[in-house]
Amino acid sequence: SYANEVAAFIDYARDTIVNELGFLSELDDQDEQPEIYDIFIQDLGPYQYGFTVPDVNLNGALSSHILIDNEYEQGEYFITGLKAMRLTVAHEFFHASQQAYREKNAGVDEYFYEMMSTWMEDIIVPDGNDYINWVDLDSNDDDIFEPFFLDPEMSLKEADGYSMALFAHYLNNVYSNGNTTIIREIWEEIALLGYTCGIDCGINSINNVLLDNYNVNFEEAWNDFTSRLFFNGSNDYGNNLFFHEDQMDIIPLSTYLPNPENINVGETFFTIDLNNISSKYKLYETNSFGVLSFEYENVASSEFVDNISVIS
Repeated sequence: SYANEVAAFIDYARDTIVNELGFLSELDDQDEQPEIYDIFIQDLGPYQYGFTVPDVNLNGALSSHILIDNEYEQGEYFITGLKAMRLTVAHEFFHASQQAYREKNAGVDEYFYEMMSTWMEDIIVPDGNDYINWVDLDSNDDDIFEPFFLDPEMSLKEADGYSMALFAHYLNNVYSNGNTTIIREIWEEIALLGYTCGIDCGINSINNVLLDNYNVNFEEAWNDFTSRLFFNGSNDYGNNLFFHEDQMDIIPLSTYLPNPENINVGETFFTIDLNNISSKYKLYETNSFGVLSFEYENVASSEFVDNISVIS
């Protein structure tokens, strides 16, 4: 009965990803039954949800098959049972679709592929919300990719993709009216970029699509995205600050930033080192009403993007 549930849901996930949302279908694995996509069910062990395994390289794209767990039992996973299976099937099958655009450069652009598949699992199983458990979970000793919320000053390409599904939601909901057009355009762009850009390929594909199709640069989008994350975890500020309903259940960006400094009447000076792929933050608090004014030295206003998030 479990195998039948898997078979039924992979048909649903594939129909949604390929026929409804318009992403590429999985590639033929060129075995004796090319019209069949292979999924193997076995006991994978705690927190090993599933894997998309490469089969045949076809001119830079890749056929694949999927391994998933046989039961997703309590105590071994955050979300259990059939819901965990459905999340995993959606996540892994989108990896199969991704491989039709471009073979994943293992260990290099993991952040991009995992961000997109974690986003897709929330599109197909919106009440699953397993990814919320991973936004700040330091689940391994991988020094290359870490959860974004543990260090919000890291760039997208330094973060593990599981913690970054919110950024794909941001792009989709703010610039694409929730219809996934911008995400498809980003995948088409990364296929054109090939492999010459290395770990920058994912972030470059996003930047190119934003500039060419939406007249927005990456710096503006990233700054707006991170500024809104300060209001996560509360419904006190109005829906205009939220771009996705799950922000209510995700920790605020400030959780792992230094505690705010107290600010009083007078002047406060600081320097801050900026780049074009990550945000930097200064947090202040005051115990009285007043007027804040900001002056900038040694930088032209055209060289940076800034927001002030006020929590009162």
